[in-house]
Amino acid sequence: MKLIVIVIFIGVTVKCKAFSLDYYDAGPDFDRPLDNDSEEDSNQECYGNKLHACALDIVKSNTRALRYNICIMKYSHSNQGSDDNSADKCGKALYIDSAPIRECAKGKRGTELLKYYGEEIIKANLKHVSHIQINGVKNDGKHFMRNVCAAFAEPPTECQDIL
Repeated sequence: MKLIVIVIFIGVTVKCKAFSLDYYDAGPDFDRPLDNDSEEDSNQECYGNKLHACALDIVKSNTRALRYNICIMKYSHSNQGSDDNSADKCGKALYIDSAPIRECAKGKRGTELLKYYGEEIIKANLKHVSHIQINGVKNDGKHFMRNVCAAFAEPPTECQDIL
């Protein structure tokens, strides 16, 4: 049996000015179109989301990309989202070259990737991020590993102590 776990943590937010009015916020005001007149200083959140999207695109291992993205969220120096300093620090710690990720986030590819993830969130009819599904069933993440292990018809040995 193949287990499918989906974790979505990149969202298109009202603060991100990268899109036209047909893109929607993934926060509490999900049905409100993006405001292209939002404040300039809030673009850091948009840039942080682009760093995450670019890492998922560039780092070939989803597990390594996820670890990198968690790290850059944790070590943000600006306290306003992921930034270049945290991207470099985590790249060094995890042996991931952060330069192409930063270049992607600052360029057209970063905007394209963020648009793609925004469209996927809308298609999935998600009302917020982060969002977790295990075999298509929404999960609140409270007992994540136990729920992942329970989803296996024949749990692997790693799940013995968890179940």
